[in-house]
Amino acid sequence: MVQQQVRLRTNSKQTLPSTEASRSAPRAGDSYAPPQRQCPKLEGPLLAVSLRSLRSLRLNGACLRLKIFLPLFFANSDLGHGNLTLTTHHADFKVPTMCLRASIIPAFCFLLASLSPGVAKDTTNSSSQGVQIKSLPDRLRVEINGHLFTEYVFTNAPRPFLYPIIGPGGVKLTRAFPMENSAGESQDHPHHRSLWFSHGSVNGHDFWSEEKAFGKEVHEGFSEITSGEKFGIIRSTNRWDDAQEKVVCSDERMIKFIAPTDEKSQIMDFEITLKASHGDLVFGDTKEGMMAIRVAESMKLKGHGKTSRILNSAGDRNDAAWGKRADWCDYSGVVEGKTVGITIFDHPQNPRHPTWWHVRDYGLFAANPFGKHDFEKLSNPHAGDLKVPAGKSITFRYRFYFHQGVAEPESLRKLYAEYSTAH
Repeated sequence: MVQQQVRLRTNSKQTLPSTEASRSAPRAGDSYAPPQRQCPKLEGPLLAVSLRSLRSLRLNGACLRLKIFLPLFFANSDLGHGNLTLTTHHADFKVPTMCLRASIIPAFCFLLASLSPGVAKDTTNSSSQGVQIKSLPDRLRVEINGHLFTEYVFTNAPRPFLYPIIGPGGVKLTRAFPMENSAGESQDHPHHRSLWFSHGSVNGHDFWSEEKAFGKEVHEGFSEITSGEKFGIIRSTNRWDDAQEKVVCSDERMIKFIAPTDEKSQIMDFEITLKASHGDLVFGDTKEGMMAIRVAESMKLKGHGKTSRILNSAGDRNDAAWGKRADWCDYSGVVEGKTVGITIFDHPQNPRHPTWWHVRDYGLFAANPFGKHDFEKLSNPHAGDLKVPAGKSITFRYRFYFHQGVAEPESLRKLYAEYSTAH
């Protein structure tokens, strides 16, 4: 029998008193309410704090989840970012907004001011305007102005991914396979899951494909889920396990969804910090990577040369854009009778900017800073290797610009300049 003690940790050296969480090892979905004698009656609301594991705990094949009910009330109503003061019958404590930590596991919760007694809420706005992010068991649903834009799927897959991507005009901009079977779609490269981040050689391990002995990017938890009138944010932590489930490295990623100012465009920012948390980290030279999207079947250049177009900032078009370096690259075509497109901007502070583009006529569209020997046909297979020393990290930033109509080079240059100088 294992006894666990639950203790809320704060920014200071003070802690809330421990309460016994279980007389046996807790299981997924367990709930616990401390006895009334340990929680004197207060006039403030009763806040339900949901804890989610940030580190995978293997208990009967599931991740540990607890629910702890604490009598709390807020000394202020501005949740914002930073610290939130919680007042209890013991003392005032400051904790990071939307973040509580328990001694069992790191954990996050969503706090909202003006709670009614006995009611638990999250940070989702009731308004349909702006960006609303809703929590589901295996994914986060992202709605913009009341309409589905995408879902961030973080379980039951070799890596987190975003699907579908519903662009301006209400059409799906990415291939449905392998998440769904859609008539008339090609079913090559089943590891091309809509929009994702991965690489084919990380300390020699394949995290790109889903063939024999491939690595997995394992979701550990969310550090922020924010909805808002102007933007929404998802921040998460992940670990990269090789085929033998040995940790190779870890990452922190942020996805920002910006509320559109018109009906013809949508912007999404993706930022990821890869950490050499388990020793030296080497990203190997291979074309198989990295920040990637698989465009809708009818958008791909192959078979649709009259309506589809690939264009990069250097002026290379269509097949000539493959393996070339550029600030940005655009892939446009027709979906359900509407001309639409996707532009990826490579931030100027990214390592090895401007990146090489692994962009194919069959629909793969990826920024890859490590495939130098493949793209430039060099004899040295390690020409593009990049080493991150143990304890260090490396950060990549990208912007996705989803648009209606064919984006002209001059307008894309202007948008790229705005992105480059604003971040």
